[in-house]
Amino acid sequence: MAINRRTKVLLLVLVVVWVIAIVVLVRMNSPEPVTAAVQPVQQPAALQNIQNTTNNTNLSTNAQVSNISLPDLQSILPDASFTNLFSPYVVTIPEELVGTDVIEDITSPQFKYVGYISFMEKGKEEKKVFILSQNQFISANENDLIESRYKPVIITSTYLVVLDTQDGRIKKISYISS
Repeated sequence: MAINRRTKVLLLVLVVVWVIAIVVLVRMNSPEPVTAAVQPVQQPAALQNIQNTTNNTNLSTNAQVSNISLPDLQSILPDASFTNLFSPYVVTIPEELVGTDVIEDITSPQFKYVGYISFMEKGKEEKKVFILSQNQFISANENDLIESRYKPVIITSTYLVVLDTQDGRIKKISYISS
């Protein structure tokens, strides 16, 4: 069975496209070495003019704003760093934020946080959380989804902070003693 000329040309084009795509992806995702030098912070002249104008008018509503040139704007903004699209994005939740109204508390008599146990498995500390949902106990590892919806983020003895995978919000389930 002989391969006709048209099929050979299409195969050659396909190989060339794949090679170009792979080269572009590798070049895009390889970080370039960054040399950082510590330099004293200097305010651009445009910002100093704005500050002087604001000081001279004693914060009146008629303050004048001067235009900022592109080089001054680039010196104000931080340098964009390399972002690896293939590494996960990590979000940290400060402990002080848990007690505020920013994180919704979804504790109810039908959905309670019972507690957790901590154990060593293969040299690594693992945690298993226990939830009482509609009078049934649910146990889940710290990396499992609870009720196919909630991913544990922070596990303590008094509360459980979870990520709701349906609406993307961070929520808290408090410990309620029975």
